[in-house]
Amino acid sequence: MSLLNSLKYIEIINNTTRKIEKNEIKLNNLNVFPVADGDTGTNVLLTLLDGKKVINNTPSHSLKEITSNYARRLLLGSRGNSGVMLAQFFRGFDEGVKNSTDVLSVQDLLQCFKCGYKYTYSSVNNPQEGTILTVMRTVCEQDYSNLNLVTMDIVIKKMYTAACKSLIDGINILAILKETGVVDSGGYAFLLFIEELYISLSTEPIDEKISCIKYWQDKIAPFTPEYSSKFKRWKDDLSGHKYKDSADVHKVETLEYNFCTEFFMESNTDVDTVKKQLQKYGDYITVAQVDRNYKIHIHTNEPGKIFNNFEALGTVSQVKIDNMYFQHYNFFNPDKRNGTRQEQEKVTGILSLVSGEGLANVMYSLGADRVMVLSDTGPPALEELITGICGINANNVVILPNDENIFPIVEKASRLSYKNNLIVKSKFIPEGIEAILSFNPELGPQENAGAMSKALNNVISCQVVGPGRIKTAADDSKLYKFEGISSTGTILSSGCSADGALIELINNLINNKISIVAVYYGKKVKEDELTRIRAQLIGKYSNVEIEFIDGRQLVPCYIVSLE
Repeated sequence: MSLLNSLKYIEIINNTTRKIEKNEIKLNNLNVFPVADGDTGTNVLLTLLDGKKVINNTPSHSLKEITSNYARRLLLGSRGNSGVMLAQFFRGFDEGVKNSTDVLSVQDLLQCFKCGYKYTYSSVNNPQEGTILTVMRTVCEQDYSNLNLVTMDIVIKKMYTAACKSLIDGINILAILKETGVVDSGGYAFLLFIEELYISLSTEPIDEKISCIKYWQDKIAPFTPEYSSKFKRWKDDLSGHKYKDSADVHKVETLEYNFCTEFFMESNTDVDTVKKQLQKYGDYITVAQVDRNYKIHIHTNEPGKIFNNFEALGTVSQVKIDNMYFQHYNFFNPDKRNGTRQEQEKVTGILSLVSGEGLANVMYSLGADRVMVLSDTGPPALEELITGICGINANNVVILPNDENIFPIVEKASRLSYKNNLIVKSKFIPEGIEAILSFNPELGPQENAGAMSKALNNVISCQVVGPGRIKTAADDSKLYKFEGISSTGTILSSGCSADGALIELINNLINNKISIVAVYYGKKVKEDELTRIRAQLIGKYSNVEIEFIDGRQLVPCYIVSLE
C-alpha cells in the first residue's frame, strides 16, 4: 500500500499537469458547455502550470504547507470556469489535511475529497449536473464501508472506476452533452487527476493498472470528438451557419452573454454579498475565496459596470475578459484561428487604437498584434479595451492610444488587466506609427517602451479638425471654421474648408529639413477635393516625398505627419 505524503503529492500534481498538457487540444474540443468556446484545456493547463511554480519551490517537507501553498497559488492563477473550480477543489482538499498530518490514510484522502467537493459546489452559483461537479460528487458518495479492512489499492481503484462511470453517465444528464455526444470537458480534466492518483498510489502490478486504464479509455473514447459521429454532425451543422465576420464585436444570437469575465478582488465583504451582487449582471458565476481574496468568474454583457460596482467593495485587479463570440467563431472555423497558445506566445505584443479601418491596416502592416477601431461617438468601453489587451498572446503588452482624450480609460484598463501593460502615450496616429517602427522584438518590454516613447519626438504630428466656432466681437455662433492643430494643442492653421486648413498647415510647417509628408485622409474627403490637394502640394513641393493614405477615419478630416 502506498500512502500519500508530501513527495507523492508533488509527484501526482506534476504528472497531472503533464497529462493535462498532453490532452490540452482534446479538452478544448470537448468544451461545449456552457459555451462552445474551445478553451477549457488551455485554461486548466495554465491554472496548473501556475500552481506548479510554487509546488516545486516549497522548501518545507510538510504536507500541509505544500497543499496550502498550492491551493493559494491556484486561486491566484486560475483561468476560466473550470480553472476556478479546480482551484476551489484543491482549496477544500487542503482544508481536509490536518496540520499535524504528514501522511494521508485512506480515511484522510476521502475526507480531503469530500472537502474539495463541498468547496467547489459552494463556489458555483447555479451548479449543473453532468459536469465536473457530478464526477466529484459520485467519487465522494461511493460506499467505502469497513475502511479499516480496505487498502488504499482497493479504494483508489474504486474512486477511479466511479469517476469514469460518472463522466460517461453525464451525457444523459446534461442536454448539450447528449446533443453533441461527448463527455464534459471539465469532468474529463478532473478524471485525469484521479487517474494519476491511481497510477501513483496503487501498488497493483503495472500491467493490471495499464489494463484497467485502457479498459476505461476505450469506454470513454466513443464520446470524444475524435470518434463521436454525433459530435461531428453537430459541429458540421453549426459550421454551415453564416456567422458574422470575426472582426464584428456584436453579440452572437446564440449567446445570451458575450463576455467571459474573471477578476481578483481583495475585500472584507462576505461571500454571500459578493454572489448576490454578481447575480444582477450575468450567469455561470463561480466565486472562489481564500481569506480576504476572491477569484471571480462570470458570463456577462456588462463587465465595466461590475468593476465600477466592485471597486466600492474592495480592490479589483488581475482582470481577464474573453469575447466569447470570437472564441465561439473560432471553435467552428478552426482554419481562421490565430494558432495554438504554444505557437503564438511572445514576450511583448502591441495593441494599437485607431479611428479608421485604413489606419488599422497600416498598423497591422507594421507589426501590431491587435488593432481596435474606435467609434467616433466617444471613448471606448472599458471591457473592449481589456478584451483587446487579453486577446494578445503575450505576457507584456505595449499600448498605443493615438488619442490624448482616451488616456484616462486606457490607463484604467491597463491597471485592471492581469497582464503587464506599458502605455506609450502617442497622441496622434503618426506618433504611434513612429513608435511601432522603433519596436525591437529582441528587446525586453521596458526597453521597448522606452525606445518607443522616445521615438514620438521623431515626427511632427498634426491633424485637421472641425468645424469649430469663430468668435467675433459679437460672438457670432453661426460662423464655423476648420483648424489644423499639433499634438501639443497649438493651432497652426484655420480655414472655412478642411482642404484650405490642410494646405495652410503644410505650407506653415514645410522647410528645407522636411523630406517626407504623409496625409491620412478620412471618409468625408471627396475624390475631386483629394485630386486638387494632391496636385497643388506635389506641384509646389517637388523635392518632398508626399504620400496620401486612405485612413477611412470619420474624424479628423486629415491627419498629417512630417519628417
